[in-house]
Amino acid sequence: MSNNVNITSTVNMTETDINLDWNKIVQDNKKAGFREGLSAGRDKNFQEYFDAGYKDGFKNGFLMGRFKGGLKARILMKKEAVEEESLKNTRKGLCVMCKDKSLLEGCIEEITSNQNRESDEFIKCLQKKYNLNVDY
Repeated sequence: MSNNVNITSTVNMTETDINLDWNKIVQDNKKAGFREGLSAGRDKNFQEYFDAGYKDGFKNGFLMGRFKGGLKARILMKKEAVEEESLKNTRKGLCVMCKDKSLLEGCIEEITSNQNRESDEFIKCLQKKYNLNVDY
């Protein structure tokens, strides 16, 4: 197998052929650059929203865990027999999307706002009901 370049075919190329080849190379590189930029932008947005969701989810889960622990401590100390139904299955927490799939059609800011509002109201309600103060 020879790596020799066919000089006669290169020499016989017209300026139009060269321009067409050049334009194809430029277009291919533009497309590749666009794809790479689109992918990088998508990855950045995914990471940004993941980080925000993780932070909010951790905060809400942490608060519910502390509250659940406080209620369990009261039971163990026999201060009162408390069994809060809404804290029995905390695996999904207070996931608003799990309750209402139509929220998936909305924007991320709307989902986040609804989730934070629901979590805050739930914790405040439990704090008032059991006179147990938990902070993050």
